[in-house]
Amino acid sequence: MNYDNKINPVLITYSKPIKIEKTVLTKVFTMNVREVKEKPGRVFKVIWDQRNPLIKGFFNNYSYVVTFSDTGKLAGNHYHKEKEELFYCLSGQVSIILQHIDSKKREEIKISASENKIVFIPKMTGHVIVSKAPNTTFLVIASRPSVEGDEFLYKVI
Repeated sequence: MNYDNKINPVLITYSKPIKIEKTVLTKVFTMNVREVKEKPGRVFKVIWDQRNPLIKGFFNNYSYVVTFSDTGKLAGNHYHKEKEELFYCLSGQVSIILQHIDSKKREEIKISASENKIVFIPKMTGHVIVSKAPNTTFLVIASRPSVEGDEFLYKVI
């Protein structure tokens, strides 16, 4: 479906990052938040809009949510040869530790739900997510579904 003729010029601004931070291994996008006095107690946050992809050539083909019950729980410790991902913290806080599998360059990115940040995970980059608060939930938007032969164990921590 072609949505071009249905774009609300006010709402499309929330699909564009207000800040893009280039780090050692990735990009971190800070997204705009919409709060209007006519709708108190409600916040509008865009995580994905096909009209304005954050990464050129990246398409949302598989999405899922991971929930940690306690602090210090891990997800990941692997890398992908083909799949790329966007991580968004829905509640709580996470630490995302990245390491490029060839160069061994490494970095840690901390995000919380209140920051409205999206972290891009490029292919061939080892990654692990560590919960930093109880009842933490994060969203994964992936360029492709998980398939056999594309996920490789890689001990980041």
